[in-house]
Amino acid sequence: MIFDNQPLNFRCIRDNLKKIPAALAPYSNQISAVLLFGSLALDKETPLSDVDLAVYMILHFMT
Repeated sequence: MIFDNQPLNFRCIRDNLKKIPAALAPYSNQISAVLLFGSLALDKETPLSDVDLAVYMILHFMT
């Protein structure tokens, strides 16, 4: 998505992606995997690209 008619700043996004492990660390017992996929993961982003990030959560059900 383009905000204010400006393309996404992928350099800034890549810098912020490096912060994700620390940001998610408090939830490590609830997360089984974090996956970056799509054009950004392949270093093939374009001005129309978005950020595809999946966070797989561990669900605990009471029985």
